[in-house]
Amino acid sequence: MKKKKLLIASNNAGKVKEFRSLFSRLGFEVLSL
Repeated sequence: MKKKKLLIASNNAGKVKEFRSLFSRLGFEVLSL
């Protein structure tokens, strides 16, 4: 199954880490700017 990509428009590394932790479980690849 192909992972869906989710782009987070934030330069805050901590916030991106939070989103990655939450959404990776749901099959998303989390990307940041």
